[in-house]
Amino acid sequence: MAEYQVKIIESVVLLIILLISLKIFRRVTDRVGSKYAYHTSRIKIVKKAITFLQYLIFIGILLFIWGIAPAQLAAYIASLFTVVGIAFLAQWSIVSNITSTLIIFFNHQVNIGDRIGSVLLLTTKAGNAQKVDGEINISNEILSGKINV
Repeated sequence: MAEYQVKIIESVVLLIILLISLKIFRRVTDRVGSKYAYHTSRIKIVKKAITFLQYLIFIGILLFIWGIAPAQLAAYIASLFTVVGIAFLAQWSIVSNITSTLIIFFNHQVNIGDRIGSVLLLTTKAGNAQKVDGEINISNEILSGKINV
């Protein structure tokens, strides 16, 4: 078998693995989203982020299969990360928000509109156990809502 034929077979196998992993991660994301009753737009954003990461990994492995030297690939990735890092220097909160979105999606079971059981009034370092009655209004550019206590 010629060398390029082996590379084609490896590329096809990698593509099949990518398609299977895309399907698996979409199902997992749908299940987590429906289990915790997340909003559909939130599920869509997480799916897009995970899909993007899978495609990046796929492209990296594919470049390795087709003979891009690891040193060349590392230099290219370092250059790319440098440019992206400088571009996001002023927008660091965007990267933080994307990461937080993924973490909260899979680990946090509280939705907007959920009721909080009680709020403690903390007046000293030790605090106290007095419950606060009333409503708390939260509004800013990103989040707008009301929490009933």
